[in-house]
Amino acid sequence: MHNNLEGKLSNLWGSTILEYNMDLFRNSLEMKLRLRDGENESFHTLNLRNISTAYFLNDVGDFKYLFPEMEYLE
Repeated sequence: MHNNLEGKLSNLWGSTILEYNMDLFRNSLEMKLRLRDGENESFHTLNLRNISTAYFLNDVGDFKYLFPEMEYLE
């Protein structure tokens, strides 16, 4: 199953995220994607469930290498 998932995600490489919805109460993330391959264009929905951690990194200059310190609630 791991190889199948990896292959499917690899096929989405280079996609543009059109919209996303993160549901913190259900620990899920849904992304609507557009993939352009030459003259072809396809649309996909990626649903991730049971997410334990999610964060965004800004790809701006040297700041992209500064990771936020994670804090945990007990």
